[in-house]
Order: sequence, then structure tokens, then C-alpha cells
Amino acid sequence: MATINVLVADNDPDYRVSLAEDILKPEGYAVFQAENSQQALRILQEQLIHIAILDIRLENDDDPNDRSGIEVSEEIDPIIARILLTAYPPQGVESGMFPNRLGVSLGDRYLETFVIPKEGGPAVLLEAVRHLLKEEFEIISKRRIAVLTSGGDSPGMNAAIRAVVRTAMANHVEVLGVYDGSVSYTHLTLP
Repeated sequence: MATINVLVADNDPDYRVSLAEDILKPEGYAVFQAENSQQALRILQEQLIHIAILDIRLENDDDPNDRSGIEVSEEIDPIIARILLTAYPPQGVESGMFPNRLGVSLGDRYLETFVIPKEGGPAVLLEAVRHLLKEEFEIISKRRIAVLTSGGDSPGMNAAIRAVVRTAMANHVEVLGVYDGSVSYTHLTLP
């Protein structure tokens, strides 16, 4: 299976490193760490991140009005799943309760963001990560190919492409089509 990239952004270095090194990496996730909003946004621009785990008070734990983690969550690409962590759970978010969801409207898409108290423990966080991977993403199959040709006229090319696709799909290999230099994620099915 392809590596899942996770961003952990928290201004508490002990919590951030423990979460990244002791909880997420042993599960097989590639983890990127950020200690503030600027680092988080830079990593999100430079890396392909699947899940962003953000502390709600990302800049200042002592400021009850600090919403910097929520602000980062609202700025990033809508396709990235989000988990918000907090040591100061808002009303209605109980310790260890799963799931707690915060709806974020992003244009035509309503994104569910999990809000997890830090004291909920690693099991709650890992359950949220697994749920997001299952519900929000197409998990990349172990075997995947893309079909690409030069695009010029060639007798029999359509038949050759069709044969490659049918053979791959019959052997449970995911097939991506490439059209005009871009990968098409349209799911192909056998008749």
C-alpha cells in the first residue's frame, strides 16, 4: 500500500514529537511536523499531505481566543482530511468521545473535521485517522497502472489499450487513463 502522509502541527514539542514518533510512525504513516501555523502551511504547500492533525491553539496555549489551528484548517485544500486536537475541549466535546465532528463548509463540499481532546489518548486519535482514510479517501491500491500512448495515429492502438485495460482489471489491477497529459481518475469497469 502507498504511504499515507500525515502532518502533525502542535506548539507543544513533547506532545508533537510523541504523537509523531511513538504513535503514528509505528503505524506506518510518514509524518511531517510543524510547531506553528507558518510551518504547517509551508509543509502543506510543499508536500502531498493526506491528513492534517492540528492543535486548535497552535500559536498560544494560554490564549483562549487562539483559533490558529482552525484558521489553518480553513485555509488548506479541501481534499485534505483534518483532525483538530485540543487540551481545552469546547462544550459538548467529552474526553475520549469519538467521533466529535465540526462541520466546515468549503464551497460545495461540507467537510467533517474531527475534534479530539488530547487527553482522549492515542487509541481515539488512531481510530479517527483510520476512519478518515476509509471514509474520505480512495485508498491507493497495491497494484495500479496508468495507460499512456504517444497520441499519434496508429492502427490497432485502441484495441491494444483495450486489451491492456481488460487484462489488468481482470487481475484486480487498478487502471488509470492518461488523457492530454493528465491522469483521469474515472473508475473503469468491465462490461
